Amino acid sequence: MTRSRMRFISRVSVAVLVVAVGVATGLRAQDSDTSVTVGLVGGGTMALHQGSFTQLGSFASCCPEFTSGTGVGGYIGGFATLPLSNRWRLHARLVYAGEPGTLVSIENVAVADLRDSARVVQAEMTHELQASLTSVGIEPLLALRLGKGLDLMAGARVATVLSRSFRQTETLTKPEDYGTYLGGDRIWVNHQADIPEASSVRATAVLGARMMVPLRRDGSFFMAPEAFLHVPLTDVATVPWSITELRLGVSVGWALRGSTPEPPPAVPAPPPPPPAEPPATLAGLTFLANNQPIEAMTIERTEVTELVPVLGHVYFDEGSSDIPDRYRYRGPITTPVNVVYSVLPIVAERMQQSRGVLTITGTTSGTAADQGLPLARQRAERIRQELINMGVPAHQLRVEARRLPRQPTAASSEDEVVLAEQENRRAELRCSDPAVLAPYMIRMVEQRVVPEEIQLRPSVISYAGVVSTSITIGEGNARRIYRPGDVIRTADLLGPDGSFRTSGLAATITVLDSAGRTTTESVRLPLRPAQMRVAPSERYRLILFPFNSADINADHRATLTMISASLQPSATVRIIGLTDTMGSSEHNLELSARRAEAVARALDVPLSNARGLGSQQPLLSNGLPEGRAYHRTVVIEVQPSTSE
Repeated sequence: MTRSRMRFISRVSVAVLVVAVGVATGLRAQDSDTSVTVGLVGGGTMALHQGSFTQLGSFASCCPEFTSGTGVGGYIGGFATLPLSNRWRLHARLVYAGEPGTLVSIENVAVADLRDSARVVQAEMTHELQASLTSVGIEPLLALRLGKGLDLMAGARVATVLSRSFRQTETLTKPEDYGTYLGGDRIWVNHQADIPEASSVRATAVLGARMMVPLRRDGSFFMAPEAFLHVPLTDVATVPWSITELRLGVSVGWALRGSTPEPPPAVPAPPPPPPAEPPATLAGLTFLANNQPIEAMTIERTEVTELVPVLGHVYFDEGSSDIPDRYRYRGPITTPVNVVYSVLPIVAERMQQSRGVLTITGTTSGTAADQGLPLARQRAERIRQELINMGVPAHQLRVEARRLPRQPTAASSEDEVVLAEQENRRAELRCSDPAVLAPYMIRMVEQRVVPEEIQLRPSVISYAGVVSTSITIGEGNARRIYRPGDVIRTADLLGPDGSFRTSGLAATITVLDSAGRTTTESVRLPLRPAQMRVAPSERYRLILFPFNSADINADHRATLTMISASLQPSATVRIIGLTDTMGSSEHNLELSARRAEAVARALDVPLSNARGLGSQQPLLSNGLPEGRAYHRTVVIEVQPSTSE
């Protein structure tokens, strides 16, 4: 934008402000709200830089093109607000703001590698431009009051640029272990100066909102969280380069009050008319299971023998080689979760009884904060030293390092990138003796509520007509609301430790009639003492399925052969396929079904006994990488015949 056009915009903005102040002064005499507010404002700025240039002025650059970048800054200033009417206000600001930004362009080129034999390898050049921009400007805004204290604002900002410096570098980032520019340096360009031909005046269109919260009862002192969007009307310099800003902050203000007329006397509301009919009443309530009435629930306990796979992975935090505290569990191994976090003690105990060689492979996620073979090797060495401290002979341990795992986890969307990175920074354990990483057997007692699902069917008498009936179960965070006929899972009565937190199912029935009246009544379904099942059950988990795969591998076949040999003809076999939460729910249901059916075919079990549940019934939190790995599984439940 030319300087003459900038001067024109500045003059128009000042003229608009002067006219608006005159209009506000004239309208204030006709409006009952004569208070003017002043105050301070400040907050943070997210600057979104958009560009289309390769070079600034005469500074050397071989960048293909700078297109976008971001930066975080701040703003601070003062404001004054003049009322135009009950709903319209003129809001003016004088604000100092910082608009930093970093624009990065990655260039892929080919270079010659002459270390061993002549070959062409891929290289990566990182072009980076760091800009530091500050300005002070006036912001005339028109505000529309919506509801209590909510202001929508629109206007413009005309600012004088105070600083306009930049630093530009061009760095050879890949390959990491080979290649330099002339002079033996991996950084070729390193400029630091003022931006050539930078604009001295910048203009933006402004849209925003704020919510005023009174800090005094009379509203004379208030604070207001706010959000504003600044859309560029001018460029940073003569090259195509503009900045869009998102501002989040808070203002604090004071009201300079004028005279306020006395409020009109309150008119008492007329008393409500007496009810024409009696309120609704609950005439009866039926508890159903499988469409049959029931009078109580029962706790059923079952002895379960479970074969839990030993996950040969230990996951690390970003940029760290320290073993996370969750892998330092040393208590008794009585649950599947104990097996997950006792992987190192289990492997150490088995290695002391084996002559096999354990290979520990450290990997990274390949991100900027978590990459490089040195970090991968440090992770493997840390696991090796931990196993030596547990008594494993050092000559039975080998260490390897890889930038990424052999079968890395890949994200299917941008929302899953962080989850995939968590799974790829790990140490993988492989042993020449299959017994070292063989599944771990535990025996435990499980309990559940029978029946597993119930329904409530209330009978209501209402002369005015029923509008709605709701059923509330539980209290606090465990509170849930159902409608008559909804399925209620009795497993929701279980506490976090597997114990029962109630002596039965307590429910509150709430009825709303057409006269606007509500009636509530509490009911309870008793819970009988626990009963032990005579026939114990067995459960097997097949892990690991590779990410997004339903293929049966060699480790699975060894476990399936053992299970098949122990199956009795009269036993009931149920096969459940599971997945982690990555991917859509539709895809996960289909993938879990394919996993269950593949195992059913391998065991010669009818496909009608196989079912896919997707990411339901989590054993561990899907927020942890090992939790997602343990959910890529098939669970085989074997119930012997009760007639034997």
